[in-house]
Amino acid sequence: MNKIISISREFGSGGHEIGEKLAKKLYVPFYDRSLSEVAASNIGIDISKIEELDEKAANSLMYSLVMGNSFLSSMNSTNMTAQDRMFAEQSRLIEEYAQKGPCVIVGRCSDYVLRDNPNCVHIFICASIKKRTQRIMQKMSINETNATALVKKTDKARAAYYQHYTSKKWGLPTSYDICINTDSIGFNGAIDLLVKTFAE
Repeated sequence: MNKIISISREFGSGGHEIGEKLAKKLYVPFYDRSLSEVAASNIGIDISKIEELDEKAANSLMYSLVMGNSFLSSMNSTNMTAQDRMFAEQSRLIEEYAQKGPCVIVGRCSDYVLRDNPNCVHIFICASIKKRTQRIMQKMSINETNATALVKKTDKARAAYYQHYTSKKWGLPTSYDICINTDSIGFNGAIDLLVKTFAE
């Protein structure tokens, strides 16, 4: 396998689990929240604050000044918020890891950061709100009302974060090379499909 695989996912669709198992089957590194922890450590942010900053949109002055490519080219601005610095460092790490060789990266706008990398394949994992709610109910032991609210809130935050830093709409099929609905084929079916696609 000689590809860098970037996985974006709806909350509860199984994207993280699929990415982790896919990386194991392909014998390549897997990067997820650990990437955020390294980024936070590198720029001196308390790791306990990651949950507040990771994949959640913020109201930064930076966003009113720059969009898209110009954000990454203006990373040294003194106006950068803690989240701006986190995004910039995560982006640097994503590019660094991709240069080292094949790997699987989940979230963190990695599809956008690596959009010009010819060896990167972008994947989007989705599922119906019903299935995702059921999975979150089971995984987190919460009732249907709370699970549905959490799914919608998390997706909204991810979409806002993505648009905030890329000026693009999150989840557009045209932004990805492969879109998989886990309602129909499940986690294992998705993993098998991707292994057959990338194993060489």
